[in-house]
Amino acid sequence: MRYPMTMLYYEHLFAGDLGFEKVAEFTSYPRIAGIEIPDQWVEEAFSVYDHPRVQIFRKDASWDIANARALLSAGVDWDDINRLSPLQAKGFKSMMLDDELLAAQRAGGTWSTELGGLFDESGLSNRHPIVFWVAALVLLGIVAFPISWLALSSLPDGGWLVSRTLGLLVTAWLAWMFASLRWVTFTRGGVAFSLVLVVAVSAVVFWRHRHSLLAFLRSRWRLLLVEEIVFWGLFAFLLIVRLWNPELWHPARGGEKPMDLAYLNAVVRSEYFPPYDPWFAGGYLNYYYFGFVLTGTLILLTGVVPTIAYNLAVPTFFALTGGLAFVAASALMTGLRRNRGEKDSPQLSRQAVQSGVFAAVFAVLLGNLSEIRLLFRGLVRLGGGTEEASLAQASTAWWKGLGALARGESIPFPNDWWFWNASRAIPHPQTEPPPITEFPFFTHLFADLHAHLMAMPLGLLSLVVAIRLACGSALSGPLHESRSAPLAGPLRSHLRADLPALAILSLAVGALWPTNTWDFPTYLCLAGAGITIGELRRRASVKVSIIAAAGRFAVVVVAGRVLFYPFLASFASAYTRPTLWKGSRTPFDAFLTVHGFFLVLVLAFLVGNEGLRKELRGQLRILRLRVRYRTRRVRLRRLLVACPGHRLATRIQAWCWLGLLLFALAVWIAGFPVVSLLLVLLALTATLLLNTEPSQGALRTLCCMVLIALGLTGVVEFVVLQGDVGRMNTVFKFYLQVWLLLSVVTGLSASILIERRPVAKTWLAVTGPLFLVALLYPALAAPARIRDRYGADEGLGLDGQAFMRTAVRHESNGKIELRWDDEAIRWLRRSVEGSPVILEASVPPYRWGSRVSIYTGLPTVVGWDWHQRQQRAVLRNDTVRHRVDDVQQAYTEMDLENTLELLRRYSVSYVYLGGVENLYYPGPGLEKFEKDPLGRFELVFENPGVKIFKVDYSVGSTGG
Repeated sequence: MRYPMTMLYYEHLFAGDLGFEKVAEFTSYPRIAGIEIPDQWVEEAFSVYDHPRVQIFRKDASWDIANARALLSAGVDWDDINRLSPLQAKGFKSMMLDDELLAAQRAGGTWSTELGGLFDESGLSNRHPIVFWVAALVLLGIVAFPISWLALSSLPDGGWLVSRTLGLLVTAWLAWMFASLRWVTFTRGGVAFSLVLVVAVSAVVFWRHRHSLLAFLRSRWRLLLVEEIVFWGLFAFLLIVRLWNPELWHPARGGEKPMDLAYLNAVVRSEYFPPYDPWFAGGYLNYYYFGFVLTGTLILLTGVVPTIAYNLAVPTFFALTGGLAFVAASALMTGLRRNRGEKDSPQLSRQAVQSGVFAAVFAVLLGNLSEIRLLFRGLVRLGGGTEEASLAQASTAWWKGLGALARGESIPFPNDWWFWNASRAIPHPQTEPPPITEFPFFTHLFADLHAHLMAMPLGLLSLVVAIRLACGSALSGPLHESRSAPLAGPLRSHLRADLPALAILSLAVGALWPTNTWDFPTYLCLAGAGITIGELRRRASVKVSIIAAAGRFAVVVVAGRVLFYPFLASFASAYTRPTLWKGSRTPFDAFLTVHGFFLVLVLAFLVGNEGLRKELRGQLRILRLRVRYRTRRVRLRRLLVACPGHRLATRIQAWCWLGLLLFALAVWIAGFPVVSLLLVLLALTATLLLNTEPSQGALRTLCCMVLIALGLTGVVEFVVLQGDVGRMNTVFKFYLQVWLLLSVVTGLSASILIERRPVAKTWLAVTGPLFLVALLYPALAAPARIRDRYGADEGLGLDGQAFMRTAVRHESNGKIELRWDDEAIRWLRRSVEGSPVILEASVPPYRWGSRVSIYTGLPTVVGWDWHQRQQRAVLRNDTVRHRVDDVQQAYTEMDLENTLELLRRYSVSYVYLGGVENLYYPGPGLEKFEKDPLGRFELVFENPGVKIFKVDYSVGSTGG
């Protein structure tokens, strides 16, 4: 932290160093009995505001602007000054670590256990990382199960699979909170201490409820076994993909794994929170980083190094997401059948499991429908056709291409098209960035350990708890709760029973803000819906229900914010305001490509509901009678009274439906077919929700999920977050949430269709082919992704750094053998104590730059400039650009004193000189580090491609 400029100014002013002399002073001290009492050192309310001391200074002959600049520049970086208006300065955060925290971060985070640090790279946990990782996941699940069971015992599995996510979340949150309050460091000891606390609470819960809990396990072990098979099957599947493609960088398709690994390393090495920013020396990480805390907790528990743990974390979040989708769907199916009066039976259990399996598959294993189009284009091209060919010509070429494919010829497409193109399924003008149409399987297959990937289990955890609150005991047995309970008595009893669930919901929803803020509003709405549905189910009075629901919802919101207040206190975002989107809309065929499979099953779920069909038949009959007997009022009145749907509300709904259909038709004609379709589906869902009895908590919850999911797909057509690149991220983030919600809903829908044999054939004729088309993506994309390797000679493995041993990076002005960087990086991790700043080249994003900070976590002066400008956009200055210029100057500057002053500004301890620096900063400026006559740059490491110098500021110091 630099010396405050105002203090520096007044210190030199009063000392006379600035060239001003004091010429007058006016005081008015209080007097008692004629005695003046100087009080300039007392509280400001008396000395400053009541009778301020006034001093007047006059410029004298010694004034010199160069001298003033030199004096006031000591400890001040003029380029870092933020020129803000008063409104902009309100709540301003510098995003720089304070002196105490900076010192702690620099002193801590030693990597090697030989120096008393975190990792033994040749130790048992890194020789058998899968074993240790799996053991940690099993341990966390077992430890947290009693707590999960206490809150979610009415779920079919009693919270068994939820406990794995919950155990990780609670342990990580405790360790994070202790480190944020600076009570305990975020180290292996700190995480172990947090886990011990969870074990202690869980042990108390287990002992108090041991008979019920053990009886539950004996009765439900088959369901728990199925869940374990689902979880570990998903984990093993993606683990195999990572074993075949573990590289954490690629010259063309590396994505943002380098950024993720740099942030993960920095979080793991940070002693306290907020963590230091590895790409902005002296600053803290202004990013929703809590997902890295979750991963870092597993890393510290197991001792597995981050370059390996990264490739274990991706399958872990994949399995957690699929597992929680299973839990949500099976719980809702159980609730639906319980509400129909069914008791425990093999058929109920089978359908619950069936729904869960479908939901898990739909959530994380399916792709969108774009692969069939790509395959058709490829076969046409293979058969000699072109993109501009007529349908007849394309069909002929397609048959020829199919024959050529059978003979062993390859489709003439770049390999990456098979997994990449589906994530850009919405066409767009060249003047706009493409909207991102990611879905969970692509996210995990591409394997950027991004915030949205790590937030998926937290979002589904929130959903599962909301389902528990909405459905209550209907998930495990007949509904025993009174619907006529007053506000005072039973409400307290219900609150005590729901308190553990509300606590978990507060933690899960609250965690979404520091994990992936985009998810927070959606799952907060779902939490509110679940709470409200549960309260309406319990009691007849709507007013009492709303009051109770509002109180509980307020508790969740406030508690969620309080639990993560340390993050909110330091986080600053420049992109928080929604604005109208005026660019291109989603074409109808592209919309169906992304969501078509789900929409068909949603429609099947809606029209298959007997209550909705009955309601719609009544409304259609009313409309038909009004049209037929429009001139015979008496006859019409008698017929309407006799009509099953004669209620005023139903008649109003009938006219509303007519108006809606006409409006939807007009919207379609106006060129908004997507909005037109959504209007009809939303109206159907709302009608079902409004005509569902309060006791039907599961059905109401499903309706709310559909309404929110479809509503989000409509919102992104007209609203975008200000600061987004086009509407790239707005579509991307919300479409992922839509996918997860609809996967749970359609898991039930598919299961119901299979059970309804008379209508199943009709629907399966549509959904079956769509399902097979959606399966084309994993079938074609996964092998293509496995083939997309940079270090192909390395074979199977989990070390994301191993590719560097053989890979060569070709730049326009030369090549870089990455093995020399590999050796140097491993030496730094093995030999450096603490987390000192290192100087390395700053190159454009996605290139082979910032590699030292990426693979060691050591802070560098500046990393990927675009990402830093995004994360520090609230500063509204050129700080990042100035840092990029300073790095270039440090490598090209010939004057050693100027170079040393630059390095001192950022507290650089090591200067890295490798292939990237030689290509980007060629010239004699690089030679100065070896030729310093005073020896301030000590050569501490050297191989044929890299030299590392340690900076010694004490030798021949020139001050500053």
